[in-house]
Amino acid sequence: MLFQSLKKVPVVFAAAAFLCPLAQSTVAQDHFIGENQPVKRVIQLQPQTGAPIAQKVDNTVSRVLRNEFQPTTPKVGFEEIKVPDVLQKAPAKQADNTLQPIPVSKTNLPQAAISTQQLSSGQTSATPTSSPIQIQGNVAPIQKSYTPAMPAKYTNKPASVTPAQPGTKSPSTLTSKAESLIKTTIQSPKFINVNKQAPIKITVSNAGQTDVENVKFQAMLPTHTKLVSASPQPVAVDGQIVQFQLDRIGGRDTREIILQLIPTTRKAIDIATSVRTENNQKVLIAVRQPQLSLVINGPRQANIGEKITHEVIVSNMGDGVAENVQLNTLFPPSLIELNSTLTESIKAIEPGKSVKVKYVSQAVAAGPIALKTSAQSDDGTEPKLASIDMNVFEPKLQISAIGPKINFVDRNGIYTIKLENPGKVDITDVRVALGVPTGMKITTISREANVDASKGILRWNFDKIPAGSTEQIQMMAVVTEEGAQVCHILVDSHETSEKEIQLSTQVTTRADVAVQIKNDSGPVQVGGKATFTVEVSNRGSRKAMDVNVRVDLPASLKAVPLDSQKVVIDGNSILFTEPQIASGKKVSFQFSAIGQVSGEHLVRSMTQIEGSERTTTAEDTVFVYEVDEARVSESLTPEIPRR
Repeated sequence: MLFQSLKKVPVVFAAAAFLCPLAQSTVAQDHFIGENQPVKRVIQLQPQTGAPIAQKVDNTVSRVLRNEFQPTTPKVGFEEIKVPDVLQKAPAKQADNTLQPIPVSKTNLPQAAISTQQLSSGQTSATPTSSPIQIQGNVAPIQKSYTPAMPAKYTNKPASVTPAQPGTKSPSTLTSKAESLIKTTIQSPKFINVNKQAPIKITVSNAGQTDVENVKFQAMLPTHTKLVSASPQPVAVDGQIVQFQLDRIGGRDTREIILQLIPTTRKAIDIATSVRTENNQKVLIAVRQPQLSLVINGPRQANIGEKITHEVIVSNMGDGVAENVQLNTLFPPSLIELNSTLTESIKAIEPGKSVKVKYVSQAVAAGPIALKTSAQSDDGTEPKLASIDMNVFEPKLQISAIGPKINFVDRNGIYTIKLENPGKVDITDVRVALGVPTGMKITTISREANVDASKGILRWNFDKIPAGSTEQIQMMAVVTEEGAQVCHILVDSHETSEKEIQLSTQVTTRADVAVQIKNDSGPVQVGGKATFTVEVSNRGSRKAMDVNVRVDLPASLKAVPLDSQKVVIDGNSILFTEPQIASGKKVSFQFSAIGQVSGEHLVRSMTQIEGSERTTTAEDTVFVYEVDEARVSESLTPEIPRR
């Protein structure tokens, strides 16, 4: 795996120091990395020459046991560690039993070089060299030393994790480093007398910033030394091998081990140490999780045939990037998908972002339906579901027109166009067009219309006809031509298809005559002449042809001859003929008769026209009276006054 929350890598370190009577200090800082290969420290034994030196050694041991020992080794950064310098000869006048570190000079040492490197896997390496170290004095030369291979430059930095910021794409890798360096420092008196107890102080330090767990330290003592005591208490002593369990050493922390040794012979003491550790690494990896939410926005009701647009919004409410989001939308059978803005899966949705997908569909059947959709990313989580309930209605618009079935030329007629919505949804954008026939003229309308006089079309628009409501248009029209006059009515709306209905009025023509006879003279004396006027009018829509009027006189009246070709007297009948009378026109003629017998006498006229079997009758009377004298006679006498 690329990342591990905790990684334990055993790292082996070993440290050794060389003590030389020629050096100013008896202690050097040594490092070891390798397969448990020891690096020895050589301590030169000084013969017992007197009490002052032994006393100084005892004083030094007492200081160590009282924890008053303060090493003066300079702190050296890991990158600055090069190779140990040549041990310098100590001046003879500084024979001292105090514990001091060996100073380092900047000279090359081809015979012995120590370097350390921490590997990412926890392994270490060391390369021994057989070049001898020449030590002056009564010390046998040691022909064995170790020069580990020099590593590349290594930066001692703490483990670091760079978490991804919310709303940014996750990095492909995350690098975590756990760097630690175990260093050992051995401090001892410059000289140790045979059979005298001497303290050996070993400091195990963690030069890195990362904690080191389960530190196991081992000191390998020469056979001519005797271990008196050790602090802390060793976990095991196997012959000349002393083992310590230091457990955990924090970053930049140290642990101290004090060994009380007694040399039994006059022979240099070489102490080899080794350290085995577990490099415990902890890395904090930000774990993010996308969280999808899904919603469908759009109309909840529609009409059959209507195109509907729904918007599906996929949002990422989590802190991780949702990748390869699959969006599946299920359309019911009564809703046909026409197109959508989704062409493939959604590659990525950043945290806090949304993706909108539009679907266009068309309703083809009425009834309740549900539009469902689901969204799922490639992280294996359960898909998110969303749905919207809809009702699909069948829009209904009923059209009716009412007008006279039959009419006469130049007669008015009332026409009504009715629009009724009996459905459950509103009908919008209703357009009505009326084509007026050429034989009809619109004189009055109840709603203002857009008139196209050149084409004879009237148009009306209704923004909406609510469900269960009715709209109507009324007109008054006069027909001017005979025959069928057909009105074409065209109705269209947003929800319905175009419909056309026709209303036909049959326009006919006929002559309709009316006759009136009038006595112009009033009562006449016997033997007097009475004058009459006959008037014939055509109230029909067509000319009255061959108009024949006959007036019959009673025997008590005698017709007076007239000088007119249109009037013929046949006995007591008077005949009047008119070739035609136009529609709306009238003609008249006069005749006279002499009253022969007193009394009231009836005069009757009868009219017939061509093409009609109906006879139109008109009557009037004349009163004829006798001429007699009235006589009154009376005698007059004088008036006598009274007294």
